[in-house]
Amino acid sequence: MKKLCFSCPTLLLRRPIAEIIPRLKNIEIGLYTPKDLIKGFIPIHFNKFRNIKIYDYSILNPPIVSSEWPIPINPLFLIRLTRILKKYDTIHMWVPFYINNTSLAILKKLFFPKKKLFITMDTFPALSFKISKIMDIFFRIYYNTIGKIVFSAADKIIIYGKSMKKFALQARVPEEKIEIIPTGVNIEIKKKDKDIRSEFGLNTEDKLILFVGLINERKGIDIIIEIARKIQAKNIKFIIVGDGSSRAQYEKLVITYNLNDRVIFTGFRKDVHNFYHEADLFLLPSRVEGLAGVLMESMSYGVPIITSNIAGTRDLIQNDINGFLCECEDIDSYTKKIEELLNNNALKQNFIAKSKKIINERYNWKHIMKNIRNLYEK
Repeated sequence: MKKLCFSCPTLLLRRPIAEIIPRLKNIEIGLYTPKDLIKGFIPIHFNKFRNIKIYDYSILNPPIVSSEWPIPINPLFLIRLTRILKKYDTIHMWVPFYINNTSLAILKKLFFPKKKLFITMDTFPALSFKISKIMDIFFRIYYNTIGKIVFSAADKIIIYGKSMKKFALQARVPEEKIEIIPTGVNIEIKKKDKDIRSEFGLNTEDKLILFVGLINERKGIDIIIEIARKIQAKNIKFIIVGDGSSRAQYEKLVITYNLNDRVIFTGFRKDVHNFYHEADLFLLPSRVEGLAGVLMESMSYGVPIITSNIAGTRDLIQNDINGFLCECEDIDSYTKKIEELLNNNALKQNFIAKSKKIINERYNWKHIMKNIRNLYEK
């Protein structure tokens, strides 16, 4: 393999793509990615990858659709796809449901059958998680119609863990095409370089429960707020690092419940490592996940984890072995496990040690890149 092009269907660059590209040597690399018609490129495309060829196409983000589902506005993007298929030996796309990626797979099957195509699936909407009645019906129809063509065009369908395999089969992915290759995490730990307790007026005796990620319903921010209402101890603080379209809505809810001094929204931060160093535990009550990078980062930094018992998280956390898994909407269970973990230092240290061992043995990028190179070169 001499030429490889990645296809990222969203404005937010997929973390595994950002990690894989710098680790590939002696390969001509392209990146097929959307460009917001109004805002232009996301800066990371240029700041991080100046040595690769960027293939952009203009999109719009209608509010009703949200930025997670950008829509190409010019049919000429099909010409660009054809040029990419002519030039590159191998295409690796993330998630086929988007118009651009579905089109790419169909063009490959019809006109470029000898090219290699790999598709990474981090979730299976309507199967590994529910969206809405209408959207669930749409995805089930997709799996049984267009999805069959897309999956037949691929050489391999990559999933992140064993917990996703049954959903891949339900989506009619041929079993012989399924390849389990997780994403990884950088083992290097950044040193603490800022006192976030002083910044946010927190005392040394305060217990910090950390969340990092997008602020939306899927991530369970409303669940965190309900947990904060349930837990009475005033020295337990919930730190929510990140931003998103629903942030203002949840900040108003915190004010309504008079939790301003216990639930803190920091907004987007570049120094997330400082929060990991101070956190007493990491809480991710998400309703849907692939293989959550924030969980792997928490495991690396030695922060014990409580998360939801869903596909994706189960590949990283084994209940009562290296963390706690709670049923997604069970506020009482989350509350009980938080109090248990904060009051049991021996259990906390046991979770930390086992999580670090799992990260080092299974999710080191050096090991994962070996599997990815083998896949490309088969």
